[in-house]
Amino acid sequence: MNPQFFIRPSSMHIGQLITATMGPPAPVHYDFSGLGKLAHDAGFVREIQHMFIDRVPGQLVQLETAIEAGDWTSIAHQAHSLKATFGNLCIEPGLGLLKEMEVIAYQHRDKLELRAILLGVAEAAEAVLGIFRQELGRAA
Repeated sequence: MNPQFFIRPSSMHIGQLITATMGPPAPVHYDFSGLGKLAHDAGFVREIQHMFIDRVPGQLVQLETAIEAGDWTSIAHQAHSLKATFGNLCIEPGLGLLKEMEVIAYQHRDKLELRAILLGVAEAAEAVLGIFRQELGRAA
């Protein structure tokens, strides 16, 4: 799955803009410390990984749809939901981007800015999805 899957071709220039102004994407960091004591339970961690793989891509598509529709309430809701998921897994830079997206949605600011942030969130999600798939494949 390519992170650009979540961004319509009409907005692809945003990714180029981000790269030109910010450089290449930041390395993605995650850990399970946000899960507390359960971070040491291998079975629970595998469940969390499976849930991330099963849910996050669909949530990103819903978020993209809300952005395109200018549905500020849905944008804020989806960003908040993803922020909780990314927060529990300490995924950066995605968590910080989702916090900013939620603020922008409440302020009814710029859809172009939201699309750019979504690209960064999708790239972070894609990196974590790839890692989780590899880890779960090795555990199988």
